[in-house]
Amino acid sequence: PAEDLQMETRRWAAVLAAKSPIAVQIAKSAFYAAADLEYEKAFAHMNEAFARLCSSADAKEGVSAFLQKRKPQWQEK
Repeated sequence: PAEDLQMETRRWAAVLAAKSPIAVQIAKSAFYAAADLEYEKAFAHMNEAFARLCSSADAKEGVSAFLQKRKPQWQEK
C-alpha cells in the first residue's frame, strides 16, 4: 500500500546498507553489465563477478563474523 511505501523503503535501505559495500558495488555492476548480454555470456560474466566476490577480504570477513556470531566489519569501498 502507498501509505507503507516510505517505511518499507527505509527498511529495505537499512538492510542493504548493512551489506558489504564492495559486494554491493560488484553485484550491481555485474547485474547491469550482464543485462544486455546473451544468456551464456551473461552467465559467464556473473560467474566471474561471483568469483571476485568470493575471493574478497569482505567475503572472508563475512564467513568469520558468521562463525564467531558477530557483526561483520566491512572494508570501505
